[in-house]
Amino acid sequence: RSGLPIDNFNLIAKALSLIKKTKFINLIGILSHNGNVYFCNSKDEVIEQNRIFLGKLFDLKNKLISEGFDLILSVGDTPSVCICDDFYGVDELRPGNFVFYDVQQAYIGSCDFEDIAVCLAAPIVAIYPERNEMICYGGAVHLSKDYIEIDGVKFFGLLVDIFNDSWSFPLENSFVRFITQEHSVIRTTPQVLSRYKVGDLIGILPIHSCLTADAMKKYLVPNKSWFAHL
Repeated sequence: RSGLPIDNFNLIAKALSLIKKTKFINLIGILSHNGNVYFCNSKDEVIEQNRIFLGKLFDLKNKLISEGFDLILSVGDTPSVCICDDFYGVDELRPGNFVFYDVQQAYIGSCDFEDIAVCLAAPIVAIYPERNEMICYGGAVHLSKDYIEIDGVKFFGLLVDIFNDSWSFPLENSFVRFITQEHSVIRTTPQVLSRYKVGDLIGILPIHSCLTADAMKKYLVPNKSWFAHL
């Protein structure tokens, strides 16, 4: 499920030979997901990582051709497909997060914050002005425990204002700093706290939108229609 090392040609060739012998599997190509790009911190890093990855993939394909395996190449990670222009020789692209994007994708450089198309609306259950924090009902079961770390600080989500049919750009110095099963601790500013009271809805941009979208079961779109999962 997690693949074979791209540099281990003997192991890959052996696996393909076994697959070719079975009548239950039709071998047509090599499928790969370059997960290393999710550890990149800039567009340039993604471009370089993708260049190295594709080079290894083409070398593997050429070696396999000499062994009698003429296979298509299928790749698909969202950062590379969003940022890179050169996929010469690749037969299929499978980016997974074009629909929503998320904070992680924005941080890597796959998109801008304005491109993020999913936001969790969570009710505020407590406000603590003395420490510039609020608690909302929306925790790990809604957002997951994925985070990005910047200068030693973990961010489990970014705070936004919710409007009738949209939400704001991420609020300055406002983020989910700690998360439990059902609640989030939000660090923010006195200016933001002064605009909210217990019971109000606050918006949280998820670090990983796939998990939030799956956990919440339904989507409320700007025209106020509800859509369930497919």
